[in-house]
Amino acid sequence: MYSKQNQIDRLIEVSSKIVNEFSPDGWYWQTNKNLGDIYAKHKYLKKANEQYDLSIKGIKQRSKNHAERMQHLYEKGLAIKSK
Repeated sequence: MYSKQNQIDRLIEVSSKIVNEFSPDGWYWQTNKNLGDIYAKHKYLKKANEQYDLSIKGIKQRSKNHAERMQHLYEKGLAIKSK
């Protein structure tokens, strides 16, 4: 809505608040990526890079957690590796 009304300052303010409450550590990486896209579109490049970095951090952490969980399931015999 703010983007369509060309209220860029308000768009940035509200988007930043949402992300800071919802995914301050990058866990919900897609949210951080979307905010990075908003920042980049409006030439806030430093802030965009910060959100992209958080997004990558979140992806790495989720992947690591998933790998550890799968390893645990394999060890317990609750999952099998496909051929």
